[in-house]
Amino acid sequence: MGDLFGNLQSLLIPVLLIAMFLVYASTASKRNDHMRDVERRAKEAEEKDKHRHD
Repeated sequence: MGDLFGNLQSLLIPVLLIAMFLVYASTASKRNDHMRDVERRAKEAEEKDKHRHD
């Protein structure tokens, strides 16, 4: 039984690291999409302002 538990424990750490990395990567890509949205809206607002001044 001790061997089995040792093997599980040695597998658990890399699996946890990979899971944490995947979660971080997915939240990071969502954040990037949000930033792109915000930048696009800012550019659109700037263009509208330019048209208003003309």
